Amino acid sequence: MRLLTRRIHRAFPELDRYDDEQCARFIRAARRGVRRRLWVTFLVVFAGVFAFALSGVAWMQVSRPEDWAQPTPWAKYILLLLLTLPVAAAGPVTAYLTRDWLLRRRIRYILRARGQCMNCHYGLIGLPVGAESEITCPECQTICYVDPSLGELVLDESGKPRYQPNEKMLGKSRLLTPARSAWLKRWSLRAALLFMITAPVGWGGYELWLRLQAAAASAARPLAAGLLAHVESVQPKGVRPQDGDAWLRFSDVRMAIYEADTAYFTANGLATSGNDRLVPEFTLVGEQPNVDSPRASQERKQEALARRLIDYYREHGVYEKMDQMAASPWTVRPIDIPASKPAMELLLPELGQVRQLARINAARMVIALERSDKMEFCRALDTMMASARMLRPQPTLIDANVARSIETLAFSRMRRALATHITSEWLDGIDEVLARQTSNIGLEHAVEGERLLAMDNLGWIFADPDRVRFGAFSPALRRDLGVGSQEGLSFKRLGTFSENKDAVNREFDATIVALKLPRAQRVALGAVRRPALLLLDDLLPALDRYANLNDQILLERAGVETMLALERYRLRHGRFPEALAELTPGLLPSAPIDPWSGKVLGYKCIDPSKDPYGRGYLLWSVGADGQDNDGREPELKNRFDILMGKVKHTTGVDFVLNVHDW
Repeated sequence: MRLLTRRIHRAFPELDRYDDEQCARFIRAARRGVRRRLWVTFLVVFAGVFAFALSGVAWMQVSRPEDWAQPTPWAKYILLLLLTLPVAAAGPVTAYLTRDWLLRRRIRYILRARGQCMNCHYGLIGLPVGAESEITCPECQTICYVDPSLGELVLDESGKPRYQPNEKMLGKSRLLTPARSAWLKRWSLRAALLFMITAPVGWGGYELWLRLQAAAASAARPLAAGLLAHVESVQPKGVRPQDGDAWLRFSDVRMAIYEADTAYFTANGLATSGNDRLVPEFTLVGEQPNVDSPRASQERKQEALARRLIDYYREHGVYEKMDQMAASPWTVRPIDIPASKPAMELLLPELGQVRQLARINAARMVIALERSDKMEFCRALDTMMASARMLRPQPTLIDANVARSIETLAFSRMRRALATHITSEWLDGIDEVLARQTSNIGLEHAVEGERLLAMDNLGWIFADPDRVRFGAFSPALRRDLGVGSQEGLSFKRLGTFSENKDAVNREFDATIVALKLPRAQRVALGAVRRPALLLLDDLLPALDRYANLNDQILLERAGVETMLALERYRLRHGRFPEALAELTPGLLPSAPIDPWSGKVLGYKCIDPSKDPYGRGYLLWSVGADGQDNDGREPELKNRFDILMGKVKHTTGVDFVLNVHDW
């Protein structure tokens, strides 16, 4: 065995018969040729630079101070030194090893090509040579010939010729020896014949497989019928469209609002289109005006117009149509997607219109509270909660998110009413609306709907062989779907329909399992590692984000139910309870749970005279940091950051539920 510090020719037993001077001439002969020297130099430099760069990247990854377990300053310097030494040595050591390896390969090739039996590769160096310049292989008895003109013969002590190449013949070795040329020709012919036979069979088999895959993909598509069946599966038992179609009534509401707007704008000489049109802003109704805003004057006009329209809608019977919509139990929105189109082309223009309807009714609730009109307040709340109930059964997470935002807005207006210490008649009216309109359909239903949408999109993609024939490089993918950019092609592949389907199902299955667990026990969604498939990022939504939003609405719903019970307790006893345990089981069936801690919501009585908003209690969730901070409130523009942990200063504070958010 040769050590790296010893001369390189000592790695070859065949050269042991030569002295060091002769071996040195062998090495110099092996290095001859300008092209060979340039090629070897390039490989050596490249290997050294690559090793240095790779070790440098590794050094930067492991030497970040934030990844260390708080070492002392002197320990940091020692660690950096220990990490730097291998990086500095990586390049030169790799270059040296590469040069050594290339030189040994060259000498080994020469010795094999010029000093071995052509049949069994037995070493011939040092063997006696016959009168006809032939050598008989002692292993297989094959006759090999040498060329005396190449200086390959020497005389031993007895004067007999022996085969012993010298450095002069080393440069005469050829890559394509006669034996290698014959082998290359033989296998080239075999490869050509094999290709001529297998190429048509392989291509035909691939085309057949593409069509079988397309048939399976087409059969797996749920289409519009499957999506509608998913929505109908959660409709109340025994309910039919004839009993009242909420989405049909919603169309009547939209038309009634449009006609009322047109009539009002025309009667008052207001523009109905164009840049100079005054647009009502219902979200400003009841909010504190921002006098420092450059748009303060315009916003006052928009709020005033919104208030006038709230009364105008009542005069023109718009609210009666809203009542009909809220009383309709059938909530199946029409889905019209032709089989030639994927589910990704499902358009949802109704979502923006439902949002606007919720804003109108939120403003209507504020005005009713100002006028102490309980019936109008509950009618508006009924329409808002019905709007959310209409969206809950739909098959997309976007529907569920809009439903959540509508319920959040409704809860905000209910908190405003509860802050005025409303009477028991108001509480009864709110309880009746919540009992009638609150949907028990969980986020799991929308997640399963998203699974159907993903499967329909996936099936549509693979249902056409022309769309996926060239895998990730298929032009149809980039043309029709906008996927398969050059950046993605370098490390992502298309995969098969079955492979993509299994990956989609794994992620949705893991999500369903996680959603059934309380937040405090839930493993972070996304723990299922996605394979590097091209379509998954486009087919799979951000499931963890929607899970957080679902926890938020569950928390707010529990908060409002608790506040209603607290108000009933106050009306009965003239004070708020000292603990939430006093509300159960009479006013609440069980103690309200905080999803962010898995424990009972935080609660304490406070002196109304010392609270800037006159509250008699605080009700809170611990928020994203998981720490109970005794109801400490931060100053944030978006208080929901406390739940999601989006900003650093949400630690050390809580998410107060009975907040004064107007």
